[in-house]
Amino acid sequence: MSNPSIEAAIKLEKKRAERKLRELDRESDTNPLTLPLRILLRDSLAKEKERLEKAEETFKALDLNKLKNCFGFDTFFVVDVRRFGDGGIFIGNLRRPIEEVMPKLEKKLSEAAGRDVVLWKDDI
Repeated sequence: MSNPSIEAAIKLEKKRAERKLRELDRESDTNPLTLPLRILLRDSLAKEKERLEKAEETFKALDLNKLKNCFGFDTFFVVDVRRFGDGGIFIGNLRRPIEEVMPKLEKKLSEAAGRDVVLWKDDI
């Protein structure tokens, strides 16, 4: 996820929705007046759970160790990795011209991450 606290919050809300759905399934209420409300509540909780699952997938944290394996001695040698937002900062040494390395790394990183990855360079 972009932020571990966001990931934790989404998981908590998803568990809460699942727990409420299980409670509704266990309760047996045959009152004809409350039945439509229970159905409405159940549909609402099911939609909320579905939205949370989509959000969880969207904000899923990148596995920086998996991404670190995309770098190599011939492109960019990584010496340090730091989590930053929904991505990471890879500190290291460029081994070839930037024009040659950037497209190759973007392709490798996007495949490893399972989504588009944007590379930024900083000249320090």
